[in-house]
Amino acid sequence: MIVALTIVSSDQATEKLHFLVDLFDMNSDEFLASEEMGCMIHSCVKVLEAVGFGDRKVDEAEVHSIVLRAFYSMGVDQHKGMTQYEAQTFAMNFVSTSSFLTTLFNAQWKYGEMSTYMRQVMTPARQYEVGLIAMPDLKYHVARDFLRYRPALDPIQKALIHERALAMGADDPMKPDYSKFLPKKKRNKASNVIPLEHGPTLTNLTDYRDATMMRAAKRLQNVYRGKLARQRAEDLAKKEAFYAARDIAIEGMKKKVGAEFEKRENEHGIAKMKWDASVRKKQIQLRAAGKNFDRDGVIGLLMDETIKSGQDEIEARFHELAVQRGFEEKKEEVQEEEKDLLSQITSLAAAKRKNVFAAMFKRDEMTIPKGDIVTPRAENKE
Repeated sequence: MIVALTIVSSDQATEKLHFLVDLFDMNSDEFLASEEMGCMIHSCVKVLEAVGFGDRKVDEAEVHSIVLRAFYSMGVDQHKGMTQYEAQTFAMNFVSTSSFLTTLFNAQWKYGEMSTYMRQVMTPARQYEVGLIAMPDLKYHVARDFLRYRPALDPIQKALIHERALAMGADDPMKPDYSKFLPKKKRNKASNVIPLEHGPTLTNLTDYRDATMMRAAKRLQNVYRGKLARQRAEDLAKKEAFYAARDIAIEGMKKKVGAEFEKRENEHGIAKMKWDASVRKKQIQLRAAGKNFDRDGVIGLLMDETIKSGQDEIEARFHELAVQRGFEEKKEEVQEEEKDLLSQITSLAAAKRKNVFAAMFKRDEMTIPKGDIVTPRAENKE
């Protein structure tokens, strides 16, 4: 009575099974011997038979077989007994394989996610493997599949297909093939190897070698190209990082120069007097060259010159490093292009010293007479 009330109660399956396992632990040692396990299964079977589960009566031998199968599936020695947790795990797995038992025990069906179509088209062997059907039902499912009517195997349908095939003549796919019994003409071969028949592109060892060599060559080519691509990417990343470092160095130099000039402007005493003197000296030089700048303009010009000098120094140093690392080519020392020779002529004497005319006309044989050049003048008429 207690077992029946436990099964039909509204509690969860885990609570029901835990109560049943603890109920049949007669000696309270938290282990279920084979006799205690048999009593629990026998009581549950009686309750299931009372509620109409099953169409046959389960005898003692089958209950004993279920007990042995439980110990074997859990990997436990039946003489030592099974723990309550192991017994509860076996019972839960057994209940979850049956849709009726899951409804009765308020558990989740193991195959509830499968659709009805999936369960219907599944083979009987697979259904037995996953636990959808039992061993006694397996033979009936297999017999039903063998006895099921197949329209394609109907004698009338087979005769109709055969008649249609014969009407195709030489294109009949069902005609007998006697070509293997006919003598074949020997053909010239590139080797004495027995021809292989593994497809249209592979007929002998020569073709196999050619195909293998081609695959190997493509593989080597892909590996080499991949290596070159990775190397180029690495070199490009190093080059970008190198030039980024150069830009960072130039920006740092500019900030340093600006901070230095600001510091000089904020100095006092003798240092301030020296700084003002250097600014006035530069201002006087600019005015002598015809350029009038106020104090702020002179300071800005000095700052630009300092920044330009520092930037040229940084770029020169980074250029040396770039040449060493292969990022740039070494610049050839290009002489400054000669300025316009005519603009350098201030007098005929200077033209004589610099041999301007020979350079202009490109005539090596043309020479300028030594001494001062005397410009002919008109004679004074009296």
